[in-house]
Amino acid sequence: MRENLVSIIVPIYNCSSVLDRCLRSISAQSYQDYEVILIDDGSTDESGTICKRYVLADERFRYVRTENQGVSAARNRGLDMSAGEYITFVDSDDWLEEDFLMIMQERIQKSMADIVCCCFKKCSFEDVEEFKVKSALLRPGEALDGFSSYYYTSVWAKLYRRTTLHDLRFAVDIAYSEDTLFYTEAVLKSKKIEWISDCLYNYYDNQSGAMHDKSPYLYGTDLIARERILDLYKENSIDLKSAIYRLVISALDVKYVLFKNHIFDSSDIRNANFILKRYICYLRDFKYRIKYYALFIVEWFIKL
Repeated sequence: MRENLVSIIVPIYNCSSVLDRCLRSISAQSYQDYEVILIDDGSTDESGTICKRYVLADERFRYVRTENQGVSAARNRGLDMSAGEYITFVDSDDWLEEDFLMIMQERIQKSMADIVCCCFKKCSFEDVEEFKVKSALLRPGEALDGFSSYYYTSVWAKLYRRTTLHDLRFAVDIAYSEDTLFYTEAVLKSKKIEWISDCLYNYYDNQSGAMHDKSPYLYGTDLIARERILDLYKENSIDLKSAIYRLVISALDVKYVLFKNHIFDSSDIRNANFILKRYICYLRDFKYRIKYYALFIVEWFIKL
């Protein structure tokens, strides 16, 4: 581990149209003591060529190409290669404000937090929407309150102490909510989490990206992640209500996606039904109750 060094881990897969914007924003950082670990998860476009251009121009950039194993395996490889005292994750279609590293590194040293989280902008072709909260220092239970405005579980827009993450890795068997599971585990290893009000990260809502191009069968892994998170809340005496609520929402979404793809009988649907039967009383939003009863009626007609 090298003191004050920030390791920036960028998983990459077929993102050549937006990758240069991401890497250019990293190169432009006002804080200079960083390394960039580019993990190419078997891209078939020009992503590798773009990465190699940055590696040749700046020795702080490193590039590794692997066979396609998914974003969790790519991030894990980056963690294994990293040498920094601090670690941050940047998605390849997103970009950083110029002072992202400077401000985040200053805050984690000053507040002695284990994780520092910043606000961000959600960008699309149509508009830009800010996710904004007041600055605050939180305990793990407060950071994991799913009904709080501070509950945002992406792994990006955050700076982690290496000593906090230690041997923590992403679950490679999870295709959805793998970041939520990782963040939950990281928070539970922490004593103090700081949120700052600065918008320093730009999240690109890419409708053609990996999150919108996965097999409907993989949606069921979201249930696995949410059930593991619920177990973590139980083990660490965190209030369960928000974790159960989000598990129920996940079960509804899994059923909806599978029904939409004409999948009416699978282990994921059976698991979703079990969860809904057990926890439906936690469903507070009227719109989700309507969705629950609509899916129930569809399933009833299918079985006729």
